[in-house]
Amino acid sequence: MLMNLRALCAPLLAGLLAVSATGCDGGGEAAGTPTPGGPVRGGLDWDLSKGHTTKNVRWPNKLSAFEMSGGVRVRLTLPAGRSFDGRVERVMGRREDETVRNLDLFYKATTTEDAYAQAKRLGAQWAVDLRNIDAWYQRRMEQRRKGREDLSDTAFTGDPHSRPLGGPDGPAPAIEVLNSFDDKRPVVVNLSFVWPRQG
Repeated sequence: MLMNLRALCAPLLAGLLAVSATGCDGGGEAAGTPTPGGPVRGGLDWDLSKGHTTKNVRWPNKLSAFEMSGGVRVRLTLPAGRSFDGRVERVMGRREDETVRNLDLFYKATTTEDAYAQAKRLGAQWAVDLRNIDAWYQRRMEQRRKGREDLSDTAFTGDPHSRPLGGPDGPAPAIEVLNSFDDKRPVVVNLSFVWPRQG
């Protein structure tokens, strides 16, 4: 299921990541710059603990997807008493009809080593099996030892690698390491929450 979502979102994601990220540090409120077509302002503060429809949150536009960029403060209340509170570089959301299907939180572009350390921290926090990302890091280090690190090499976790929060209808956390298209800071870490299709 997660693989299908990735396939659907791949063209949009590639275009967004091709845009150079602006820096942001933790702490303080973020401005959050919207893409054209959506009245997104400020941060994102959603309570998804009891449901994930547009009745539970203020969906920021009339479209099925939105993006916030430029440094965004995100607060999410999630099932099973879990929550996220932090700043990220970019947020993408997608819904099907009135149902929120996924939220993607993209961190600031960084080095291979720092991205791996960040992915490890997130994996521990959200109980995500990082075997694919561990293998990615080993590949990157081996490539570097041979003289050329493949900056286009990416990895992500899938359905078997985490448990949905609060039961089978809750969001499954997932982690990706993606190409930032910046040779000095070549990796973007994405923490996503994906809800299953109903019915």
